[in-house]
Amino acid sequence: MQEKLLPRAKAALDVAKEQYNANQAIILTTPIAQQPSVLQAATEVRNAWLALQRTKILSPAEGYVSRRSVQVGAQVAPGKPLMAVVPVTGMWIDANFKETQLANMRIGQPAKITTDFYGKKSYLPWSCTGIRYGNRQCILTITGTKCQW
Repeated sequence: MQEKLLPRAKAALDVAKEQYNANQAIILTTPIAQQPSVLQAATEVRNAWLALQRTKILSPAEGYVSRRSVQVGAQVAPGKPLMAVVPVTGMWIDANFKETQLANMRIGQPAKITTDFYGKKSYLPWSCTGIRYGNRQCILTITGTKCQW
């Protein structure tokens, strides 16, 4: 029985060697960058890079996030508001002080503003850009102690 299988096995071995030599000839003559497995891997890397780029959402303005309606990992849809951004440039604060507090204030003097973004205290660097007189409304207005932005 084994004598009958030996010629078949030798023939299968010869066919396998021929296929191996043919594949080697193709592999050795084809540049690595043009081999199908390399091209497929490059396509997968490119697709993964594009998917990563689509996960980043850049703000149109530099500023502080004041109201966020989306969490990390959530899927978003076009047109859905994700957050509100308070721009850093063009922002100002009107502060009312008593006349007795103005004695040590100067234009250009640095100021440290305390906010309660996200329920924790944040300190923002500011400077005094001007001092002007108040009006009766400033005296009569009662301001709250908590930000409700």
